Amino acid sequence: MNTTKAFIFTSRLFGILALCVGIAYWLGYDVPLELHMGLGVLLVIAVWGLAVLAREQATQLALIAALWAAIVPVLGLLQVHLPLGETSWLLRVLHVVAGVGAIGLAEALNKRIKRIAITG
Repeated sequence: MNTTKAFIFTSRLFGILALCVGIAYWLGYDVPLELHMGLGVLLVIAVWGLAVLAREQATQLALIAALWAAIVPVLGLLQVHLPLGETSWLLRVLHVVAGVGAIGLAEALNKRIKRIAITG
């Protein structure tokens, strides 16, 4: 398995798992928040890895993906550390959107890397 395949597999697997565990946590199920956070960190690392691989041929997309992925844990940590009261739902929704967006950007980077490999 090459590096690109490992990163895209990691982003897909851990992104979906983080989403499922996060939703379960949000719905009140007894799941460790640390599990969700760990899965999210693995997603972010995978997106960064894909961004590094695509940085020369897809500079703008790689930069956007890297910055977007960095926002995901920031939004998550803000939920834990900011007492927002009734507006906390907005931060939760933004965090979910950012996480799903990171998975989508990983897919876009993967397509760009494949296209580059084919056209050489």
